[in-house]
Amino acid sequence: MIIPFPKLPKYEASWSPVLWTPVYGSEEALMVGVQGEIQGERFVERIIPDRVLSVLCRSQKKQAASIIDFVIDSLNKQASKTDEELIMPLTGVRLGAQINTFCDDRLSLIEQAIMSQSGLTTFEEYENSLASSSSKNGSRKAFVGDIKELVISERADLEDNFNVKKNVSGFDVDYSFYSKKLISQMGVLREDRIKNDTDILRRYVLDLMDARENMSNSLLLIQESFYDNNTRARSLDAFNTLARRRNIRFESVTNPEEGKEVILSMVA
Repeated sequence: MIIPFPKLPKYEASWSPVLWTPVYGSEEALMVGVQGEIQGERFVERIIPDRVLSVLCRSQKKQAASIIDFVIDSLNKQASKTDEELIMPLTGVRLGAQINTFCDDRLSLIEQAIMSQSGLTTFEEYENSLASSSSKNGSRKAFVGDIKELVISERADLEDNFNVKKNVSGFDVDYSFYSKKLISQMGVLREDRIKNDTDILRRYVLDLMDARENMSNSLLLIQESFYDNNTRARSLDAFNTLARRRNIRFESVTNPEEGKEVILSMVA
């Protein structure tokens, strides 16, 4: 039996560690982030967790975190520059040697970097911090809450139509928006959480099908976040097909402001 050699990941890519020397003159450099490039897109991500800063910096943890976040933000704003053109925002910050590699997506590139050179965190810990950040800044709850705030600033009469619980076929179902004109489930679809988000959104389609007799329009509204255009196109096409085959309108937006416009247009 011949076992084929595993295929290389899809994309050529590269990464460099972002190194910070917190004590001037010290030879110790902490790997606080990763600068990566994939499909022509350059990005910088912080990888050092707050837990490590608490141990290393103790009472100065918040200041250290602020410094690191400032550095990461500054480097991201210079994404169009080459390494030679970069202006480091602080002394004591530099990029390590560039590593050329292959990867399937942005997350797998960061995983390679952490496993290769980071002694301060694990990829699992990075993923946990990413999930925590997503729960604050990219979650369904935040998305629905932001849309609600924007909608009622123009249509205060719609406030009670958000986050409505209904008994459908003997089960309590929480709907993002419920009225005589429109029933909607809203969610998020993130590339770095695509499997979990996809499972949840498929369940929302079923929720909308179950409630069809009670409304004139149904809507699956998502806030999408993708790094890879091919993955984005495949995912959105799949949900568009799934929803429309069931006579459910599907809309994807990138921010709550766009979501507000969709809701107001359908309840006008």
